[in-house]
Amino acid sequence: MDPEKETEKPEEKDPAHSKKDPGKLPLDPDGNERHRKRTQFERRTALAMGLFIGVLGATLFVLFGLQYFMENVASVAAALLIAILVIIAVALIGYWYRDQIFKRLFKTPRTSIGDAVETLNEVVQAAVKKDFDGSYKAGIKSLQVVTAWYAWINMRRLFVNIVVSMIVAFGGILGSVYLYKQNTLIETQSDLLQTQNALIEKENFLLESDRRAALLSELSNVFNEIDEELDVVEAKNLPRTLSKRLIGRIVALSKSLKPYRYLDTNGDLISRPVSPERAQLFLTLIELDLDNLNELLTNGNFQYCDLPSTPISQKDFNGLGLNYSSFRYAELSGLKFSKAHLFKTDFSHAKMTEVDFSFAEMDSTSFESANIQPTAKFWGAFARGSRFSRAQLVGVDFRGAELSGSDFSGVDAVGIKMLVGGAPKILNNQFQGAGLRGVQFIKANLENADFSGADLRKANFTDANLTDVNISEVTRLDSVIFLRTLIRQDQLRDLKAAGLDTSGVNRQFIFVREE
Repeated sequence: MDPEKETEKPEEKDPAHSKKDPGKLPLDPDGNERHRKRTQFERRTALAMGLFIGVLGATLFVLFGLQYFMENVASVAAALLIAILVIIAVALIGYWYRDQIFKRLFKTPRTSIGDAVETLNEVVQAAVKKDFDGSYKAGIKSLQVVTAWYAWINMRRLFVNIVVSMIVAFGGILGSVYLYKQNTLIETQSDLLQTQNALIEKENFLLESDRRAALLSELSNVFNEIDEELDVVEAKNLPRTLSKRLIGRIVALSKSLKPYRYLDTNGDLISRPVSPERAQLFLTLIELDLDNLNELLTNGNFQYCDLPSTPISQKDFNGLGLNYSSFRYAELSGLKFSKAHLFKTDFSHAKMTEVDFSFAEMDSTSFESANIQPTAKFWGAFARGSRFSRAQLVGVDFRGAELSGSDFSGVDAVGIKMLVGGAPKILNNQFQGAGLRGVQFIKANLENADFSGADLRKANFTDANLTDVNISEVTRLDSVIFLRTLIRQDQLRDLKAAGLDTSGVNRQFIFVREE
């Protein structure tokens, strides 16, 4: 039998692979799923870490590097541009001299994919010929070529990524610089607009003051006419009165001299409008000792008078309207403001002796840092929301006064009286840190008042209402009188904690202390 014609035996098939594609590996569904989940977890972890590092870096940059960056933005941009140019130069040098570089590093200048495939074919051919020595040498050569090719591919990718990233960063810096300069220009423009608006406002007020100044000639004419009439009165020994015609002219002038704001010594507008010209007219009239002065002052308009640092003594301003006027740093002695209208009048830093504010309407009036000496009276005065903070009150009488919402914080009060004869209403007042030695709060309604840090030695709270009063941290309570005082049970505990003897409580809410 011819061996060439020998019938080939059918190839035996492996039953395990008889129905499978010989070009594919057996599938492992569980393994693939685990690999997919692991890959997703790694990607998410990398994304989370990148996000965390980015946020942390941005936060540190904003906290510690933003100011330096903004101050040296030109230098940073120049350094980044130089770095981009250096990296591009290095990349070009590496490209031009890659054969020499790779020959020194990998013993071969061949870095293309074709060279890698060619060397692998040499390995296969040597193996087929059973040339083991040639196969070994071809394998070493193939390894060098593949390594050089892989290194060249990654080096190109690295340089491209670095250059692209730095170009993007450079573009971002240029955009940031542009936005920063734009914001700076906008802020500068806003500041200039605010300055311009302030100057326009000043100019408007100064124009108004110029218009008011035009009335000075009329004011001067009125003063001259007053002198002429008084000369005639004195020569003929007549009562010191002015003619009806002149009184009408004075009243009309007082209403024409309206308040305005002017520049202070620092070149800033004063906080509220006043009328120095009206104040000048007022001071002139009260110094003339006219018999019909009350008629003049009552019929005229003397609100917004500007009387700072002015000494005034022994004058009767009963029932006079002086709302919004200013007596800052004034020295006032023996003045009578009974039933006067003093809404939002400013007596801050003023020194007052024997001044009578009985039944005056003086809500929101300021006595901040004022020095009010003995026999000053506020009987029945309406002084709601007034400010007595840091004032010195010596022997002041507040009997029957309405002081709700007033501020007595930091006041130094010795012997002031809030006694029988009309219970003073002193709701929601602030007495923090006040020196209230010997103050008489008899029948005073002190609901929601704050005495924290106050000195209450020898204070008298007989028949007073201390509901919801804050008496924590009171500094001194020596010889304080609590007789028939309305107070809550929990406040008694505060008094005990402060060291006050609370014996003598006869029923809830009433605290009695016998002398």
